[in-house]
Amino acid sequence: MNGEPKESTVSGRRRIVPANGAKLAVFEYGLAAGPGVDTVVLLHGYPDDHRMWRPVIEQLAGDFHIVAYDTRNAGESWVDTAGLAPFRIRYLVDDFYTVLEALDVPKAHIVAHDWGAVQAWAVVRDERAEAAVASMLSASGPDTAHLKRWYRDRLSRFATVPQGLNQLLKSWYIWMFQLPKLPELAVPKIIGRLPADYDRGNNAVRGIALYRANVGIRNVRRPAGLAPAGAVLRKRTEVPVLLANAQRDKYVSPDLAEGVSAWAPALEQLTVPGGHWWPAQDPEAFAAVAADWIGRNR
Repeated sequence: MNGEPKESTVSGRRRIVPANGAKLAVFEYGLAAGPGVDTVVLLHGYPDDHRMWRPVIEQLAGDFHIVAYDTRNAGESWVDTAGLAPFRIRYLVDDFYTVLEALDVPKAHIVAHDWGAVQAWAVVRDERAEAAVASMLSASGPDTAHLKRWYRDRLSRFATVPQGLNQLLKSWYIWMFQLPKLPELAVPKIIGRLPADYDRGNNAVRGIALYRANVGIRNVRRPAGLAPAGAVLRKRTEVPVLLANAQRDKYVSPDLAEGVSAWAPALEQLTVPGGHWWPAQDPEAFAAVAADWIGRNR
């Protein structure tokens, strides 16, 4: 399943959308946007791009207006400003709302995986979410602010230290990404062993910037040529969120779900018997979960 592209039976409509410090490759599938048609935005994670969603798109395109875009670190999108600043989470949040505006979509559902879910949590905490986001399905990607609080809580109490240490071990690659030069050399070989039905190209190397900009200890400064991000992130969200916890996820522990409902009160949780990439490995089941959740939050 590594590196061999599969032909999709659903054709996409491509456009390039200018964003703050980047150009985004945006693809539309299925029904045309319009009254009575739900728009679903698919946000991929690391080291994927929009093609990760093709099996899911084939399941959903007959009923929805589907939008899948390459985030600024991957695929056919690119940044046009040097440094790590363009990869900060607030710029990724702005990208989502920029895409909606470019497509003239007033409100959408979000389905997100891995780093797509990480940025989606920030999207639904943004002040624009109440009007623009109908619901969110999150798989295998925690909110960064919640993650920091969770670590502080787990590592400060003897009884929960094992949970914190377990997640630190699962996140070994994040700490490795903070090293200079070595990750760029090692990551292509590591990522080549991960399941995929398409060639990820250099997504793995490009995506290291996400971790260095948002999770590391670097002092990331905005260059003069990059406008400030417009995202205003609140501490909580009222958007309905379905949090899918994969039992066999090697990178994200289901324990991370504890405490989310304190700041996301419209939260529901679902335990699924899959691994980290279960949306791509069992697209029929994933699409069924997504369609049901969207249908309950129109």
